[in-house]
Amino acid sequence: MAIGARPCLADQSSVLYIEELAHHIGETAGKIDILFINAGITGDNTLIEEATEINFDNVMNVNLKGAYFTLSRLTPSYKLRGFNSFAIF
Repeated sequence: MAIGARPCLADQSSVLYIEELAHHIGETAGKIDILFINAGITGDNTLIEEATEINFDNVMNVNLKGAYFTLSRLTPSYKLRGFNSFAIF
């Protein structure tokens, strides 16, 4: 039984790519039933005292910024479903 799910990929560290994803979904699906935001990286495998600002920024850009702006930019498509929609982090 087909459920009609469509996976989509976007670089979660870039708002530009997230906006392109939102445009693509708006053009192809129009609305979202379930939004599953599954982005996360651990970054460099180092001890915390050896952590770098670049690694920290990369991790935060994907894990926090990416999830936030994915929900932000997809909200218009998500809201079309009203109360029958779900966002899962």
